[in-house]
Amino acid sequence: MVYFAKCTFKWMLSFALSREFWKKLQYRASFSKLSVSINLRTGPLRRKLPWAFGKGREPSQKEREIVTDSLPVHEAEPRLVWPYCYDKMATSHPLPEGFTELEVFGFGTVMMAEALLGFSLNMLTIVSFWKIKELRTPGNFLVFNLALSDCGICFNAFIAAFSSFLRYWPYGSDGCQIHGFHGFLTALTSISSAAAVAWDRHHQYCTRNKLQWGSVIPMTIFLWLFSGFWAAMPLLGWGEYDYEPLRTCCTLDYTKGDRNYITYLIPLALFHFMIPVFIMLTAYQAIDHKFKKTGQFKFNTGLPVKSLVICWGPYSFLCFYAAVESVTFISPKILMIPAVIAKSSPAANALIYALGNENYQGGIWQFLTGQKIEKAEVDNKTKDKQFTMAPSSIGCTTNSANSPDVFAAVKIRKENCMIFLYN
Repeated sequence: MVYFAKCTFKWMLSFALSREFWKKLQYRASFSKLSVSINLRTGPLRRKLPWAFGKGREPSQKEREIVTDSLPVHEAEPRLVWPYCYDKMATSHPLPEGFTELEVFGFGTVMMAEALLGFSLNMLTIVSFWKIKELRTPGNFLVFNLALSDCGICFNAFIAAFSSFLRYWPYGSDGCQIHGFHGFLTALTSISSAAAVAWDRHHQYCTRNKLQWGSVIPMTIFLWLFSGFWAAMPLLGWGEYDYEPLRTCCTLDYTKGDRNYITYLIPLALFHFMIPVFIMLTAYQAIDHKFKKTGQFKFNTGLPVKSLVICWGPYSFLCFYAAVESVTFISPKILMIPAVIAKSSPAANALIYALGNENYQGGIWQFLTGQKIEKAEVDNKTKDKQFTMAPSSIGCTTNSANSPDVFAAVKIRKENCMIFLYN
């Protein structure tokens, strides 16, 4: 896992460096065109400004003004950097309103840590499902689908963290719309997948009827299509995607609070928050009742619902509050907190549904170490008590002629008390 995180960090660093490199090449090429145009207009300017062509001395103030006045309008106020004539990347971008330099860097660091942790754990879940044959069951496929959507949330957080380190959004308005759509698509699918896992567990533990591939595959396709429908509506005018208060990532614009926003928010919250919470609450309550009845608790039934409410509850509350009251008077730092909390859901889901799942733990362990956990080893941990008693004490009849002193060994198991008698 540590090696995977190091590789991911090296890849991101090389991407950033290559981006800087190609932009510098682009600006150098644009300056070469500019120098030709200056030479055509001013005559022997090459001899007057030798520094502008890669050799000579440091430019004077007058020479700086000559070149600056000759720059295109869209590259106004560049900062001259030696040995290049100018470098647009060196131009400083203003901080987002209401944030200091340290706060912007802090939010970016937190989102980067959440993205790295969540992406590592969910990729481990995905690769284990792909490599270990015993994990490829219909129920585990829903966990796999949950991890896939959570990886999308982590990738979305990667982009937000990278932009926070730059202190501005570098991808334009179209990139903002794509970023908002991608974030909503993966987030809505993640919430719906958590509800699907709860429904599958209810069938597994309460009705003893496990879901089959014929129902799991259509259910997964429906979750992605239904989430994609609601995520695409703001692109078509019902709702709107805009910058978050940090202005380094994009999400649903809740600052307006108009009729368009309210009519979009109510059905969205109903289908992708209230109904999934209701399904999870009723399913895990039934499972908890079954566990209490049998006396065997396989997992914490209250943890999935608590995790969903803690991660997505603050963001949902903020969206509902913006529908009835204006949020413009709230500090931008406070408005960013629910979004940062929501980005921690991928790591929490991986810990609960994969690493905390007894059916998934063995597969992950086998993928990491190559050692397969046998069922006999698990049974030895919960070894049942054995004791002997006379057959008459349990109402059994035996052939006393052949075995005058017959004793019975009774093995009591937790699930169903099975009695085995032997001579």
